Amino acid sequence: MIEDTSPQVLLSNQFASFEELAEKAVGWDFEFRQISKNYSVTTLDQILAGNLMYTHLTSGSFAIHDGATPHDMFTVCIPDRGCPEFHYADKVIDRPVMIGIDSDKEFHLAARPGYGMSTFSIPLSIIDEHCENYFGSTSDKLLQHRKWLISITTEMAKKFHSLAQSISA
Repeated sequence: MIEDTSPQVLLSNQFASFEELAEKAVGWDFEFRQISKNYSVTTLDQILAGNLMYTHLTSGSFAIHDGATPHDMFTVCIPDRGCPEFHYADKVIDRPVMIGIDSDKEFHLAARPGYGMSTFSIPLSIIDEHCENYFGSTSDKLLQHRKWLISITTEMAKKFHSLAQSISA
């Protein structure tokens, strides 16, 4: 079960370079390759609320984002409202989606200026416990080997954005 504790800010900063951001990020293995000539400010906010880690990244530059998700955690990603299209998993993402990425799994995406993403990382032990208790199966079977990309309604996206705002408030 997710612990009921007050949110703790791990990091909240604007970064002068992608290299600085990659060094400071908690739990993530980030690598960025800038595509545009000029770097624009990138922000990263990370908050721990009980066992849930919330991360929010915004970027004003064309960039390739590579890396790996936090260890022993399943991560759900939701693009910000108004996020310009981006490329992920050989697809152009131009609508509300929910992306699920397993622990330590590598990701690769290409983003335009104005890109923004909220992520919610949950310990695999919690997910496995709930899957076993409620569905009698392991999370890797129920969640398609814990990696997926699904379209969601605008209403569902709004609910996730409200959750993100309540965590970061």
